[in-house]
Amino acid sequence: MTLLAGTRRLVMAPASNLPQKADAAWVFLLPQHARVLCLGNADQARVELAHIRADVLTLSSGGPFSVEGPFNALVVESADTEWVASAFRATEPALGPDCVIVQLPGSGSVPGIRKWIMLGGPKSSRTSRRFRRLLALGSARLATALGRGIPSGVRQHASDVGFIELPEDATARRDPQQIAISLPKLRPPDYLNMLGNRHGISFESDTWSFGPPRGFASQKVIFGLNGESGSEVIAKLTQRSTFNARLQAEADALRSLNQLQELKMAIPTLLFADEHETLAMVCQTRLAGAPMRAMLDRDPDGTIARAGFSAIVDLSARTVRPPVPGETLQAMATLAEDLIRIYQPPVGVIEAVRHAAEDLGGFDLPAVFMHGDLGVWNMLCVGDDIVGVLDWENGDAVGVPMWDLFVYARTLGVFLADVSGRRYSPAVFTGQLLRESDLRKSLMSQIDEYRRHVDVPAEAVDSLFVMCWAQQAVREAASQPEPTWLQSRGTQLLAAALGTPLGYRDQIG
Repeated sequence: MTLLAGTRRLVMAPASNLPQKADAAWVFLLPQHARVLCLGNADQARVELAHIRADVLTLSSGGPFSVEGPFNALVVESADTEWVASAFRATEPALGPDCVIVQLPGSGSVPGIRKWIMLGGPKSSRTSRRFRRLLALGSARLATALGRGIPSGVRQHASDVGFIELPEDATARRDPQQIAISLPKLRPPDYLNMLGNRHGISFESDTWSFGPPRGFASQKVIFGLNGESGSEVIAKLTQRSTFNARLQAEADALRSLNQLQELKMAIPTLLFADEHETLAMVCQTRLAGAPMRAMLDRDPDGTIARAGFSAIVDLSARTVRPPVPGETLQAMATLAEDLIRIYQPPVGVIEAVRHAAEDLGGFDLPAVFMHGDLGVWNMLCVGDDIVGVLDWENGDAVGVPMWDLFVYARTLGVFLADVSGRRYSPAVFTGQLLRESDLRKSLMSQIDEYRRHVDVPAEAVDSLFVMCWAQQAVREAASQPEPTWLQSRGTQLLAAALGTPLGYRDQIG
């Protein structure tokens, strides 16, 4: 693999990662070859159930209620509440003891049914989310002004997943963006045990949890299981086979990194990688620790923040691969053209990005193992000066040096903006990393430290910084229906980096 492959391998095509219109999270609670009873239109259910080869029986309004069980799932896909209630009462005896009962969005409900599992309910409005965000930032500004601790509301991130118990009589819809559901009354799907047994792993079924995807097509469903001797295990499963490469990349990354000794970061241990029908699965140990955002303080050079930097430097130093002549030029030129093709930026930007790519092409850079999404939301505090790093599906053994360092520094900046009550913006990015600030001082020091361990020419650092945000912009295009210049975070940060150079070369004279 080459440095070029590392910059492009897991970049999804524009629009390939847009939010899904329908929530199919419930499908992953079913056994393979499940029997499903659908009250109403079964079209959506048939599409979602295709990968487990389910047998779907449909009852329509006005038809007979005679069915033979047992069924693994009952799916309500009708807005006629009165008819749904009648159909449920007639068919309840045919439902299996572990039947999953699902109400799809827009369908009628039946009050009093204890076993409803409602995933993918309507999310709060944008106005409501913005109001809550303003309240959190306001409390942070007040706490900063009064010299108080950091409010808990701004420590949370959208990717944080809390584990809660689902009451037996729960009928309220739940937002899958924030929760994983503990399902002690149901057995884990049999395909999990089948795959585990194939690799010599036995899962305990008395306590387990299910983390539904949070809206994007590429996101995974996550099972929390207990392995032998009480060990905690995480099993990830793709929603669509088109995204299998991302989990396969995570398996490759963990397989490679698990061979390294005494890393300055904790990472999950790969237990096995396999497929369920057409979908990729990765099973790994669960890291114990607190989310980094819950433990950081306001000092960008504090113990925890430095531990994150140190882990990145150590990983790069332990995995550095010597330069290959001409590889950097090809990789950066291709990345520049990808950005230009996708976003059609202004002429000045095209010239500046091509100049940065050509500048880097004058150096033969080493390759390092790159995480690819090393934000504080993918990191845990597992000890006084040790961080744990999760989600290696963007991992690449032939990655670009320093890019993880820059991404991590930016996400520290997002946290610092949050806790001071400021909305993160390109102006904040510029003030934190491109002008004099405590975070910039910390980043510059860490760049020096990085260069002491990995042979990156000082003259290449500024252009590496620019092309890092070019790469982020290219990858972000996957979540936009029609990628447009300056309409995404990545392009805004790239424009800021071009407008105010990092200036590392000038700093060292």
